[in-house]
Amino acid sequence: MPTPALAAHTPSEVWLRIEERKVAMINNLMVAIVSDRAAQPVINAGTLY
Repeated sequence: MPTPALAAHTPSEVWLRIEERKVAMINNLMVAIVSDRAAQPVINAGTLY
């Protein structure tokens, strides 16, 4: 059973949100890989949505 938050959206909207999160994760990984400094811990103070 879908959660109420997902049930309010069409499947294409849910897919788009999943893809946006994947892109954000890949972007963060690329920054960590190519950075000239050591990685620093980050405290998640919120979400993308």
